[in-house]
Amino acid sequence: MVDQLIADAREHFEQEEELMARGGYPDLGEHRTHHEIFLRRLQVLRGELERKETELVSVITDLLAKWFQEHETTADRAMMSFLNIAP
Repeated sequence: MVDQLIADAREHFEQEEELMARGGYPDLGEHRTHHEIFLRRLQVLRGELERKETELVSVITDLLAKWFQEHETTADRAMMSFLNIAP
């Protein structure tokens, strides 16, 4: 399940970054860094799960909720505004 989440997030981020690159989005580098940090967090979580060091449901729920809330209300909104994409 976590492997699929990582693969899906990576694919989404790649598509989003390609859209930003085509649109000449000036903060692409910073936005890409946010994506990389999130993917690293998922990899760390995956390792903890393999070592049975964490409770899957609560950790993933908290991580996703916090990250998407912050990312969507800041970085994604700025990108969509620049590229003139309706929410």
